[in-house]
Amino acid sequence: MKKYITTAIILTGLLLGNGCSDWLYLAPEDGIIRQEYWKSKEDVQAAVMGVYASMLGNSPGSSGYSVPELMFLWGELRGDMVGLSRLRTEFLYVVSGDILPDNGICRWNAFYRTINYCNTVLEFAPDVIYLDPSFSEKALKEYLAEVRAVRALMYFYIARTFRDAPMKLTASKSDLEDFSTPKSSHEELLNQIKNDLLMAEQDAPLAYSDIASSKGRITKFAINAIQADVYLWNDQYDSCVIACDKIINSGYFGLLESDDFWFENLFVNGNSIESIFELQFSPQKLNPYYSLLKRNKYLRASPLAIEEFFPEDLNTEPDSVDIRTDGASYKLGDNYTIWKYIGRTRDEARVESESDANWIVYRFAEILLFKAEALNHMGRGTEAL
Repeated sequence: MKKYITTAIILTGLLLGNGCSDWLYLAPEDGIIRQEYWKSKEDVQAAVMGVYASMLGNSPGSSGYSVPELMFLWGELRGDMVGLSRLRTEFLYVVSGDILPDNGICRWNAFYRTINYCNTVLEFAPDVIYLDPSFSEKALKEYLAEVRAVRALMYFYIARTFRDAPMKLTASKSDLEDFSTPKSSHEELLNQIKNDLLMAEQDAPLAYSDIASSKGRITKFAINAIQADVYLWNDQYDSCVIACDKIINSGYFGLLESDDFWFENLFVNGNSIESIFELQFSPQKLNPYYSLLKRNKYLRASPLAIEEFFPEDLNTEPDSVDIRTDGASYKLGDNYTIWKYIGRTRDEARVESESDANWIVYRFAEILLFKAEALNHMGRGTEAL
């Protein structure tokens, strides 16, 4: 999985292009997609791996914040769980609600770049089945399901963050295209997301031949997790519970034991029994969080939030201590560093060259909480508990 993604990071820049416009930053270089590519099942596989590679970071020649950086920043800067520990003007503007177009955090080009790679696979991969006799219809459908689900996930992040946003469902094939795509409504975005997920669910595999692929690529259960999230966001509580139950009753996932190794298994080694979908970083492709949270220490866990959510009780029995606190969610002795991306163990930090913790998009514990929240909204409080 990691070998394929490392190769795809290079191919993504070479094969799909990285030109940009003033609006959506979607345009690839002219002439490369059709003439030099899309001739074999290997080309399709490389393009699909390129979709995952684009989620790990910017392609060569691209600038601005990457998808994994924005996944973190869009989710946390406007909340109360993290605080600014070092002045960075772009972050301060977001925290204070001063949102301007020239703020890099407000630029969605990294997400639309990934969306365009998905659109490119959806548009060109079906023709390859007529050029490569060894390319089966089943393999094609599975690839299309993967990229359709990734596209839905990207649009879901955009819809939650910006509400209304442009919706592009066709590949950008020429620099001569008009990229001034008008905004779609929040409802239109969510309807497209739900439709994409329903289509993808039909053909996505339950698992792949190895753990890293089963956790790092779209499976039927990853789609169910996105569906549960989307339905909960859209107040469709019955549908949320159904999607959650598909995962809960599958037998594929569970909660880690709270032993001495749970932190390493969940956050250091990654791809644990709790994991449903993770972005797969490696020594060859490090995540962006070390600079953000350790070396430059722009952000840290909010001391006020820690006191509210994880109060220290010296009288707590050892077996009842909340294992999510010091040395897990944060590290008190390291000035409230957000620890799950930084720790090698609960006590020892990684060095920067080891900053390869995966970004966990969905895990089993979150699905249980999704279901509990939906049940509570449905007036079924006892079941929620």
